[in-house]
Amino acid sequence: MSWFVLALIAIGTTSITTLIARVLMREEESNPIASAIVFQFMLCVFVAIFTFSLGKFAWPPPDVSILRFLLSHFFGRAVLFLAFRR
Repeated sequence: MSWFVLALIAIGTTSITTLIARVLMREEESNPIASAIVFQFMLCVFVAIFTFSLGKFAWPPPDVSILRFLLSHFFGRAVLFLAFRR
């Protein structure tokens, strides 16, 4: 795939996820942390299906701290959902 197609896919999926997040966080009694966790697991499933179907899955190098990556990623998503709630 060329970079242009990948850029279009990234723009489209980012727009869709932003719209879904805004719709889900519209109500006052919604829980942003729980919504972020569920949303991340849904995205993980879609990415796993995509990477396994293309046969392009590769583990990261072992010297990269997986825990640090996961914590920063989930913290960033939680902050994003809190921002959408306001």
